Amino acid sequence: MKVKATRQQKPTIDSVPSTPVERSRVGHIINMGLGDLIAFLIVGVIGLNSHGETLEPANLLRVTWPVALAWFVLSPFFGVFRRDLASKPGRMATRTALAWLVACVGALLLRSVFETQKPPPVSFAIVTLLTNLVALFIWRLPMAKHNQNKLAKAQEQQA
Repeated sequence: MKVKATRQQKPTIDSVPSTPVERSRVGHIINMGLGDLIAFLIVGVIGLNSHGETLEPANLLRVTWPVALAWFVLSPFFGVFRRDLASKPGRMATRTALAWLVACVGALLLRSVFETQKPPPVSFAIVTLLTNLVALFIWRLPMAKHNQNKLAKAQEQQA
């Protein structure tokens, strides 16, 4: 009896993850992305409020879209959504900071091209860099520490 070997297809963007591991990986990326987006929206609300602007959805979208677009396009190249970093706070911090530095430049360029048609003041660039980095750290680092503790407990129980 001959057994025909079949090639297992890798999931495509259009396919639904079929195994728990694939679903878990996709869920991890979605959760990380949602956490990042919430962080950017919070910074946007704080920024609008500090400048006396109304918190209308259009205003929030106007100040948040360049940041979110630059982050979600550029940060994957730095591995910030990798599952193995989700339990390593130090490496998470390093990768997040490096990715945000590059994405912040992209966000400022997008804002300059599509909104202001001029370079941002240095003070605005520094505040944008620092506030969004702090917002990312506020949620990403405790999450990584929590995952690190969970992993350590699971390893203790197996030993």
